[in-house]
Amino acid sequence: MVETLNRKIYLIVALLILFGLGTGYILCEKDARVKEEKREAYKEVYDALQIDVEELVGEYGEDINVQDFVKSSVGDLTIEEDIDPDKPGDYIVTFILSDTEEQFDQEVEKKTKRIFTVEDTQYPEIEIDQEEILIRQGTETDLKENVLSATDPVDGDVEFAIESELDIDTPGEYEAKVVATDKNGNSSEKTFMVNVKAKPSLNAAFDQIYDYITQEMGLNSAAACGILANIRRESSFSPTAGTSYYGLCQWGGGRRANLQSWCGANGYDYTTIKGQLAFMDHELNTSYTTCLNLLKEVEDTEDGAYEAALIFVRRYEGAASAGDRASLAKTYFNL
Repeated sequence: MVETLNRKIYLIVALLILFGLGTGYILCEKDARVKEEKREAYKEVYDALQIDVEELVGEYGEDINVQDFVKSSVGDLTIEEDIDPDKPGDYIVTFILSDTEEQFDQEVEKKTKRIFTVEDTQYPEIEIDQEEILIRQGTETDLKENVLSATDPVDGDVEFAIESELDIDTPGEYEAKVVATDKNGNSSEKTFMVNVKAKPSLNAAFDQIYDYITQEMGLNSAAACGILANIRRESSFSPTAGTSYYGLCQWGGGRRANLQSWCGANGYDYTTIKGQLAFMDHELNTSYTTCLNLLKEVEDTEDGAYEAALIFVRRYEGAASAGDRASLAKTYFNL
C-alpha cells in the first residue's frame, strides 16, 4: 500500500517536472521569437534611415552651413560639427538620423561620419602701375613702388616680393616678377619690364656734372638734364668762365664771394667743377630750398626735364629769359 502511494507521488513529481520543463521551453522559445521580431523591426527602421549629401567642401573665409549640403534625408536629422571656416583643413561631421519603431516603441538611431574639407581656392590679386618702367643707368630704384597693391579676397593686404636680375649699371631690358603669397601659401605672380636706359653723355664735364647731380644730390635724370641745360647756356660747362659773373652757374656779386669763401672753408677749390657743384648743392639746401623741392618732384621724363630747366632758370639762376634751355633739357634727356 505504501509502495503504491510512493510510486504515485514519484509519478506526479515527474509529471510536474516534465510540465515545468516544457512550459519553460515554450516560454523561452516565445521570448526568443519576440526578441528576433524586435531586432527585425529595429533593423527595418534602421535601414530606412538614409541621407544623401553633396561633396563636403567649403570655401575658406565664407559662412558654412552643413545643412545646406544635405540633398535629402529620411528620419529626424541632427548634425554634430565643429568647423572653423577661417582655417583650411579636414573636419569630422556626424549626421545623426533617428526615428521611432512603433510596434515595440523602440528609439532607432543611425550615425554617419563624413569628412568636411575647408579649402582656400582664392589667390592674391596683384595690381601694378606700369607694364614697363624706364630708369637711367646707375640710378637706384625701388621696384616695389611699381606695385599698387597685393590683396587676397579674404586676408586683405598680403606680403609680396620682387624677383629680378636687374643690373642698374648695365643698359638693357630686364623682367621683374612680383610674387604675392597669402597666409595659406597660395601664390600669384605678375611681371613687368624694366628698361635701363644708358645715361646721357656729351663730354667729360657733362658726365661729371650729371653723375654728381644724380648720385650725390639724389635727383633724377630729368632734373639733372634741366640743370645741365642751364649750365650749358651759362658757361658751356666751364668752371672758369666769366669775370664779374663766374663759374658754371655764373655767380655774381655777393654769391661769387660766397662761392669763394664757402669752398675755402670746406676744403674745395672754387675754380673746379667739383667745388662749384658742392657749393650749388649747399645753396639749394639752404637759400634755395623751394627750387630744390620742385626739382625733386619732376617726373623722370623728357617733359620733366623741360619743366626742371624752367624751374632752375627762374628760381636759381634768375635769368631774364629762359631761351631754349627747356628744349635743350629735353634733348639731353634723350641722348
